[in-house]
Amino acid sequence: MTIINTTFALEENEFESFLKWLNEVYIKAAMTTGLFTSFRIAKVLTDDQPQVVSIACELRCESLSEGVRWHQDTASLLYRHMAEQWGDNVVHFTTFLKEL
Repeated sequence: MTIINTTFALEENEFESFLKWLNEVYIKAAMTTGLFTSFRIAKVLTDDQPQVVSIACELRCESLSEGVRWHQDTASLLYRHMAEQWGDNVVHFTTFLKEL
């Protein structure tokens, strides 16, 4: 099982609107492809920077190639949309993992 973990860091005052976008746009776009078997969203509990919230989003799929293809084709468009809406107030990084 491959896990695509994307962590988003955002201004605390953007939390509610971003979480809504994450569920209604990002997760919906991922799950409607049929590539992913499940997803999970979690708040990162460490708070290295005051007034910054981090959210980890995990998508699970059968193969790395499927996950990479979705990330390059679809997620990249979603990240552009995210940047248009929040600019530098939301940043992200993605890690590809293999379940052990």
